[in-house]
Amino acid sequence: MESYHARQLILPTDKRNPCFTLYATEDRQSIRVFYGLELMEVVPDCGGHGHHP
Repeated sequence: MESYHARQLILPTDKRNPCFTLYATEDRQSIRVFYGLELMEVVPDCGGHGHHP
């Protein structure tokens, strides 16, 4: 079973909305992005992801 470490909690702007939470895999290969309890996206855990020179 793979374990995760909480990286960041992003609070909603409205109390009725769930919050975003980022979880890193133990091997630091990917980050799971959750909206409430729903997994929204899995992205690589690297500092340059999404950055263009």
